[in-house]
Amino acid sequence: MSLKDNFLNQKPEFDGIIDIDFDSLLRDYDNGQAKGEPSHQNLKDNENESLFSWKRGFINAWTGWPNDGKTDFFTQASTVKSLHDGWKWAVWSPEMYGSEKVDGRVVMNANDLVDDIIWKLYGQCPLKDIGEKYGNRLSRSKYIDGASWVKDHFVFLKPQNRTPLGIIDCYKKAFDKRSFDGLLIDPFKNIVQDSGERVDRFLEETFAWFKELSIEMDVSFNIIAHPKANIATIDKEGNRSVCDQYSLSGGAAWNNSMDGIYSILRPNKHKDPKDRTTNFINLKQRKQHLVAVSGTCYDIRKDIKTSRYIIQNIDPFTNVEIEPKQYVLPTAPNNFEPKPINKPEFMIDWQSGDVEKAPF
Repeated sequence: MSLKDNFLNQKPEFDGIIDIDFDSLLRDYDNGQAKGEPSHQNLKDNENESLFSWKRGFINAWTGWPNDGKTDFFTQASTVKSLHDGWKWAVWSPEMYGSEKVDGRVVMNANDLVDDIIWKLYGQCPLKDIGEKYGNRLSRSKYIDGASWVKDHFVFLKPQNRTPLGIIDCYKKAFDKRSFDGLLIDPFKNIVQDSGERVDRFLEETFAWFKELSIEMDVSFNIIAHPKANIATIDKEGNRSVCDQYSLSGGAAWNNSMDGIYSILRPNKHKDPKDRTTNFINLKQRKQHLVAVSGTCYDIRKDIKTSRYIIQNIDPFTNVEIEPKQYVLPTAPNNFEPKPINKPEFMIDWQSGDVEKAPF
């Protein structure tokens, strides 16, 4: 047998080809392609077109000027999705972590993030001084119920290796222990660039890895990105500029690599720092026919007392059949008797395997 015949008769092991699956194609043809899942937040433009949905296998960037609420808005969006559809999240948000001394040793915790979620969940403040100031302090029993709910829907990670591949390894190890629907890195600047390549090449390579991970895990992958400059520009009409993808370091790489890019803007902040009017801007959206259109939702305001964003006069947390004050958390059975000594486990160190406790 000639070398040519031998080569043609071989069936080499090669996984670099994606076969055309006719069964899969016909399922999409008959049932329609998978669309973005509802956000339950009424984020629509003036033509009543949806501006946002959660698409699995997509990688999204969320940006905005400092203190305009990008992390806060994402916290609401993820909490609402968990409340309505049971989504679970793996979060790495080192700037939002804290620590305290417990039994003589320093213990990291995610208490601030947990408190933010609980505050939005109930619309009542768990923080002692602020809750007493507003007259809506959350009860201790509800606080423990809320912490149990957060534990069921959120895991806060503490990777030791902060390079892109180290972050991916951390998420994969977390995913092996329990499945997730969404991932968050907040903020991107805390990732370590472990090579001497140009910033744009580093970004493009990192985003390609993250995109592969979002497809492999069938999750929504989200990144909070800080702008290069800390101050918005004001145009001649007195309008505050939008923080867009080109306000980020390596802007073209973000625009080329992200499936969705969203910006949170407080348009009147320069005129009145107490004005909580907020805009949600979809700057870029891939597969708009399946996900959402680009555009702006203007009618959003932050209610300080409940810590919720009211979107076009609708509170996303009350879009349930039971009023918020009567709402029973789905993870707490009717005879649930919280025991303060059972502290939820939040911080997971994937290098040592130790679990840090979140004291309450």
